[in-house]
Amino acid sequence: MPPPAPKPPIVKEEPTPELGEGVSGEATAEVGMPVAADETVDNVEEAEPKPEEECTPNDAAARASLPPAVVELIDTHVGFLEKTGKLQVRDLVRSLREVAHADSSVAYHCWVLIFPIAWATLQKDNQMLLAKPIISLLSKEYHLRQCAARPNVVQALLEGISLSQPQPKIPSELIKFLGKTYNAWHIAIPLLESHVMLFQQETRCFDALAELYQQLNEHDLLYGLWKKRAVMPETRAGLSCVQLGRHEEGQKILHQAVIRAANKAPAIGNRGEHSLWVDLWADCAKQLNQWETLVDLSRDMDQAEPMMDNLWKVP
Repeated sequence: MPPPAPKPPIVKEEPTPELGEGVSGEATAEVGMPVAADETVDNVEEAEPKPEEECTPNDAAARASLPPAVVELIDTHVGFLEKTGKLQVRDLVRSLREVAHADSSVAYHCWVLIFPIAWATLQKDNQMLLAKPIISLLSKEYHLRQCAARPNVVQALLEGISLSQPQPKIPSELIKFLGKTYNAWHIAIPLLESHVMLFQQETRCFDALAELYQQLNEHDLLYGLWKKRAVMPETRAGLSCVQLGRHEEGQKILHQAVIRAANKAPAIGNRGEHSLWVDLWADCAKQLNQWETLVDLSRDMDQAEPMMDNLWKVP
């Protein structure tokens, strides 16, 4: 028997979707077709056009429109600026060095300006290490060759030191000697005054400053300095009487103080005050024309020069 014929396949018809089914978004899809997502388009801002640059006039035309004198002046100034812009520090230093060799005042002021700045840049340890070489330099004997010159090396060194902060510690005796020998009174006195304020317990600074005041006959400054240092009230009273011209009263006060010191009374001051009492008493005697008394004082103290100076004034 022949085989049975195959049956035809049964095809199931899918229902057609109604309107609105299987649709995503705003579009309606056909049957069996995927739904595409909405595409978003970014708005691209258009670049703003750049403003056109202003056109500069032609240099040649501009120069042609100017008077010849103005053009020459501009060219000269431009050449000067170009030449100045090419300068370096070494060019300035070279010129300054030549001027300093020709004029000692320029070298003096350059040192006074530069040394304090350089000193301030050093660390404290380096400043302490340089203090001794500075003292050794100031003590050199060859500076005496310039003692009559104005300005001289010692004046420049001292003024540079006086303007430095902090100041290197220089011995007071050395400052006094340099001030007298090299005519540096105007530098040594302020330097010692600062030392007196900083080191109030050191009598060496005080004695050196008092000697400079005395040699310059600055009696008011000397008496004011002694009033600050004096311990005994007799010293202040005697100084005030001498300053006011009351020599008789001052001489009595000083005479009593000297007698007490001779009797070794307790708490009678120091040796500096004892010497001051004698000097002030002698000054009062000179103002009162007591020359015979001064001759006796010079004889007792074995001072030949003051005795000869007073003898010819005895009537």
